[in-house]
Amino acid sequence: MHNGGYAHHGGAWVCNDRGEKAHDEVKGLLKPGKLFFLYLAAGISHDQGLVWNKKDGLQILEDVSTEDALHTGNLTASDGAKLFYRFYPAKAARGTVVLVHGYADHSGRYEHVARALCASDTNVLSFDLRGHGFSEGTRGYIDSFEQYLLDLDAAVEEALKTTQREKVLLVAHSMGGLVATFYTERHPEKILGLVLSSPFFGIKIEVPEWKLQLGSIMSKYLPKFGLPTGIKTIHLTHDRREVQLHDNDPLIFTNGTSRWLTEIMHAQEELMTLPEKMTTPLLLQLSGDDRIVDSQKSQQFFEKCQMSDREQIIYEGFFHEIYNELERDRPIHDMISWVNTAHDQGVLSLMAPRESGVQV
Repeated sequence: MHNGGYAHHGGAWVCNDRGEKAHDEVKGLLKPGKLFFLYLAAGISHDQGLVWNKKDGLQILEDVSTEDALHTGNLTASDGAKLFYRFYPAKAARGTVVLVHGYADHSGRYEHVARALCASDTNVLSFDLRGHGFSEGTRGYIDSFEQYLLDLDAAVEEALKTTQREKVLLVAHSMGGLVATFYTERHPEKILGLVLSSPFFGIKIEVPEWKLQLGSIMSKYLPKFGLPTGIKTIHLTHDRREVQLHDNDPLIFTNGTSRWLTEIMHAQEELMTLPEKMTTPLLLQLSGDDRIVDSQKSQQFFEKCQMSDREQIIYEGFFHEIYNELERDRPIHDMISWVNTAHDQGVLSLMAPRESGVQV
């Protein structure tokens, strides 16, 4: 099976001769015929079900777990951008979720979320936005915010086609939440429900005025000019192991580009015009101690929403990445419970009591 620069070889993932060309942003890691070391190629996180083996002279990482199969491939956005995706088919699917990652992030970091949904009879398609992960594009760069909407549309269409569903649910984190919100407002006919995890509706980190002015100028004349994000990884989660994995992840980058900055700021300014137009059921999951995004902006957005099916949950003491926190079971279980209700009823009954502590 060909997977955008990687080959499935004897049940495992190795780099093939096109890997360096297909993903030049990580070419230091991917050398033809060499080991593709790390869990990232197959999206396997936390090293579960993996063993090292040598086959046909190649050192490879094999998945010997009994979990649902993972399929990978490439999507093509309507403007021609090639996007890497992962599809997790459930054995007795009640519905389908499209997962959308955040900025400087990638779909491989949500393997545990996808597996938990799969175990609850939900198909999952996750993908890398352009300029992220294994997808094409300059790291952290977009010509316009609209390009992210094209990426998400390609993923949604692939999920609808693959699963023969009329609608999918979106589960989106941070910047992915900003993208998913705009998309849902424009395409309610495709979206059964929207789950937002710590959406990037405003920034909590104090951005110096000089950086904003520099970004605005450079966006016009040098749009790919790099600017440090200023994000401290220790503020993502209290789980030190997750912080270490994040810091050592070669697909994660630490700069933004001047055009990306201005496009995101413009989208955030337009955001507050959307709530009164939206009718799609909404679950908003917020971290109680988010030091990356401004949770108050999310709460203001929620207060303006008019849809009858909406719920907000705040996880006190949690940092930004609620699905990677020490007590990640709680928000993941809440999300899955909400998704299952959406699948089973088509419309959401959000007042049902939940149980906590499910292991995922």
